[in-house]
Parts: sequence; C-alpha cells; structure tokens
Amino acid sequence: MNFRKAERFEAQRCLDMVNAICDYEAEFGKQTCWERDRYPTMVNLQQSFENDNDLYILEDEIDGKNTIVACGRINYIQPDFYKTITWQYDVPSDQVLVLHIFAVDPVYQKRGYGRTFMSRYEQLAREKGCSVLRLDTVIENQKSQGLYKNLGFKVMGQWTGDPNGVDWTLTLIGLEKKL
Repeated sequence: MNFRKAERFEAQRCLDMVNAICDYEAEFGKQTCWERDRYPTMVNLQQSFENDNDLYILEDEIDGKNTIVACGRINYIQPDFYKTITWQYDVPSDQVLVLHIFAVDPVYQKRGYGRTFMSRYEQLAREKGCSVLRLDTVIENQKSQGLYKNLGFKVMGQWTGDPNGVDWTLTLIGLEKKL
C-alpha cells in the first residue's frame, strides 16, 4: 500500500469516493454530513492544492492496478468551531494535525483501509513533530466514531451549527488523540 500526497488529477477520484458514500447512504441510511453536489465538492478538494497540497490518498494494488481506496485532507487548520471545544491538550497549533474529509470507498470498506489510513496519518504527524491529532464527525456517524475510539481518540465535546456554510445545521463532535 502507498500513502502519499494526491496529484491534482486524483481529486476527481476522491470526489467519486465521496459521491459513492453519499449514494450508499441514500440507500442504506445517513451516517455522514455529506450531500452530493453540496458538501464536500470539487472546490473543497481543489482547495487542498492551494494549501501546499494537503490531500492525501491511500492506494493499493487491486486486480493488477493501483487503486485509490481512501483519501483525506491533513493539515494544521482547525475549524472555527474547534474554539468552542474544551480540548484536553493545550498545545501550539503547529503541533496539532487535523484530518478533514476522510473517505474510504464503500466498495473497499471493511478491508482495513480506514485503519491503515489513520495509522499513516499518525505517522505523518510524528514526522511533522506534532503531538496531538484532532478531527470531527457528525454525532450520527457511529461507524466512524467506533473506528476513532478504537484507535485511541477521545470525544472532547460537541458543537451545533453550520460549519461548512451551506445552510444546514449539524451537531459535530470533536475528537482528540495524544501521540
């Protein structure tokens, strides 16, 4: 498996995964706060290339070809609502690595790719000298919360509002892990 920064053209594959998750949830029940053509969009993924390319992918060889199976944006940007959460670790922002728009293609879920991506996220944080990981998810996303808690993340608080400026109200939880 290969974990690396995405190339600009690979943003489309990442959006395809996000849309596949939206389609899957439309059929089997909502877990994320994502909606096709609303959030996340290609604009959100392309922003990663304006931020020193913070879009990362995990690819694996499947049926003889390299296939992107997971993606996420990893950077130091803490959304404004993070200020309302009482984090356990008070460290400088350059020691906090944040995961955004984390997706595993539904076709390849339950194969350990989410856990592998998260492991590489931790490894990247250590390489960058970060001591804390943070992320958020909607309160309804029990599937992701289970993964994060199994990996040692702790729920530090929740916030209700419109984090993406797309005119909807969500309740998000903030999770944190000390490395």
